[in-house]
Amino acid sequence: MKIIAEKLYLEFSEMVQAGVQENTIRLAKHRNSSSWNIIDDPADKRKVLIEYEALRLNYKKDVQARYGDPYDYVAKDPIRKLVKPDFKAEEFFLQYRYDDNKVLPIDHRKKYTTAASWLNMLLAMKKDKKFIKKELMLSLEKFYQHVESIIETDKIDLPGSSRRLRAKMDEYKNNGYESLIDWRFGNKLSAKIGKGEDGFDPELADKQRAFILKAASMHNNFDAMQITRAVNLVFEKQGWPCISHGTVYNLCKENSHLTMPGRRGKREYNNRIAMQNKRKAPQFPMQYYTLDGWTVELLYQDETGYNNRLVVCVVLDACGKYPVGYAIGDRESVDLIKMANRNAAQHVEELFGGAYRPRQIQSDHYGLKSLTPFYGAMAYLVTPAAVGNAKSKIIEPYFMYLNKNYCQPFPFWSGFGVTGDQDNQPNIEYLDKIKHSFPDRAGVEKIIHMIIRREREIKQEEYLSKWNLLPVEERLTIQKEDALMIYGRPTGYTNAITGQGLLPTINGTKYTYDSFDPAFRALRHLPFKVIYDETDLSQVLVMTEDNKHKFVLDQKRELPMAVHDMVPEDHQYLSQVKDFNKARVQEVMDTYAKNDALVDDVMKTLPLNLNDYDEAALKLMFTYSGQQKNRLQDAKGLKKVQAIEEKRIKKEAVQVEDNWQQMQQNYLQSKTDFNQYLD
Repeated sequence: MKIIAEKLYLEFSEMVQAGVQENTIRLAKHRNSSSWNIIDDPADKRKVLIEYEALRLNYKKDVQARYGDPYDYVAKDPIRKLVKPDFKAEEFFLQYRYDDNKVLPIDHRKKYTTAASWLNMLLAMKKDKKFIKKELMLSLEKFYQHVESIIETDKIDLPGSSRRLRAKMDEYKNNGYESLIDWRFGNKLSAKIGKGEDGFDPELADKQRAFILKAASMHNNFDAMQITRAVNLVFEKQGWPCISHGTVYNLCKENSHLTMPGRRGKREYNNRIAMQNKRKAPQFPMQYYTLDGWTVELLYQDETGYNNRLVVCVVLDACGKYPVGYAIGDRESVDLIKMANRNAAQHVEELFGGAYRPRQIQSDHYGLKSLTPFYGAMAYLVTPAAVGNAKSKIIEPYFMYLNKNYCQPFPFWSGFGVTGDQDNQPNIEYLDKIKHSFPDRAGVEKIIHMIIRREREIKQEEYLSKWNLLPVEERLTIQKEDALMIYGRPTGYTNAITGQGLLPTINGTKYTYDSFDPAFRALRHLPFKVIYDETDLSQVLVMTEDNKHKFVLDQKRELPMAVHDMVPEDHQYLSQVKDFNKARVQEVMDTYAKNDALVDDVMKTLPLNLNDYDEAALKLMFTYSGQQKNRLQDAKGLKKVQAIEEKRIKKEAVQVEDNWQQMQQNYLQSKTDFNQYLD
């Protein structure tokens, strides 16, 4: 009950407790009856409130019979709000056993818990009398009068008189929750476990429980009858009373959360007993991938027989359970997993118009040691599923969904797996009868492609719309070099750079790749490994054997021999090649010029004895600028170093000894065979 705008309202449950039928109230609300004023509870829109004064006289009498004066009842509400639920009491009465392990009835557990909660409040108020006077503005006498009235109207299982109530408070303070239990429900003296000659013995009870629970925790997975026979043999020899099968059964059942790990194993405990996290799917695509192998329950025939099935490795985006990648094989393998992820990368690029990588990927532990580097390069975060915890992988129920919705309608469907309920499996006899009509491997592969294609068609529009809502800065792009490193395959041998570029052989076919990066051409002295993606051979990744240098090469464009056959793109590419070669020639000549200048600076100050033949020859070697270089420069159209050469010669003429020209001529004559110029 509550007062709203000076009007008294009752809750739906309070009206029902007063004896009004639920259907009567619902029908009145549905019809918007004039004799009822029903509003939504401002504090909780899920609830309704019924105005007291608007009720008919007979309904008012029902309310007064149940609660007394409703205005007086609601005035005592601040006292009711002081009472807090005692969850320890609730647990105590839930675990309480009497007379051969009987449990308390539900209504009595609730009644005792409510009484304990009230007694807790009364004991607290007894210590803090100032709170009653200051906050409730009541005298102690008036407070207990209100409490006695509430006990009567709310039917709380406590004494109604002040004297008996105070006595109950003292008893509860001394003896705790057990003091609230009625004598009909026994006590520890009536328990079967721990019953000694002098009554209940806690130490004996602990020993007997220990034997029972130890037997129940063994890996042999004994049933209650086996445990009863075993422990009673021990009890007889110890002179302890024997116990019944029912007592053992109930004790084992109550403590199954303790015996499960030893009896059924850690995996079963984690799946059935351990606390599970409740998770929600990501809001956007590419945030969480999960993958696993699925044995497709579609039989096909080949030369080995008729009981053949294929395995599909599926990469599932948890956002909308979209099958972003898959690969088909005979069995799950590391290569099949990589193929499925490669397919996912290709599909993402087709779908979103760019190369992206997932933020997080969850996998099982298959091949985890060898696949960890692969997963780590593929995703920002890798989180393997806990061993044996199938509930942590949403892909398992997805496989069941595919099996039931897509595979089961086919006549060659093989069922729900070996662990499935036998009542739900297909007719094995009939399958054997029609086995000659089973499709071949190619037929089943075609069906699998159809299933994935259909799944993508159904979910693709929503998947794309969610991707478009993902902020650009949250999208994890992946470069072509990284993509080839992750998903590519090596050719298995090395290639050297030629004038045409790199010429690897891939799957028996020779391809030509090249790059306009000068750094690549500068490493023509090194062999390169080639990494390729067989689904897209337009580019490859090449790297030196020490992995220090990496380049992404483009497949070489083939230019028509006839100019008439060339298209604008051909002319553009031809011009690009010419510009590249021209820049490389310029780079060569600039290097020559730079080296000449540096060598000249050193040679000017190098102390050489020109009277010594070898030293004079050394000077001539690094300072001679004959016609051959001039001709080379003319032929190349590169005369930029000519001014430098002339300036150097002038300086040299001043610095060189007087006899240098003569020694130079002698050196030249000694190195020249004039007979070759004579007829």
